[in-house]
Amino acid sequence: MLSSIFEKPIVVPIDRSLPLSLPFGGYEIYQQDERSLEIATLDISWIFLKSSFHPENPKIITLEQKLTSLYEREYISLDLQVFWELWLARFFLPGSWRWLSPIFFDGTVLKDKTANEFYVICMYLCEKGEWVYGRCWFDQYWQSKFFVATLKCPS
Repeated sequence: MLSSIFEKPIVVPIDRSLPLSLPFGGYEIYQQDERSLEIATLDISWIFLKSSFHPENPKIITLEQKLTSLYEREYISLDLQVFWELWLARFFLPGSWRWLSPIFFDGTVLKDKTANEFYVICMYLCEKGEWVYGRCWFDQYWQSKFFVATLKCPS
């Protein structure tokens, strides 16, 4: 776990009262981590940035492996709504995250409506050192060096 750099917790409310508006047109929600949809508030210091390492192949994992194992782990993959609320609070993100950029939010997998392509949302540092977000092709081979935003499941 990344330790918080704040004396007081930074708690972000996750407003699920309105329907989620996708930040990009032409996509639909294909798959979600249902456990993430239950999150109503989130202390930023609780977030684990986990490598998407797969034990059978430490360099790459296939899309099928990723989608199959996405929600069968001890960590909750954070969804698009959590991403959006963190995006609005991005100035409070721990400085240590800068070194792990890009950070993926794979709790929501988007599908292109016109093609059989899948995407997840990520945030990363641009050349100016500012956080930006985008969609990343969740292609056939997902690199294990990528970090995903998760929460550890309660025991």
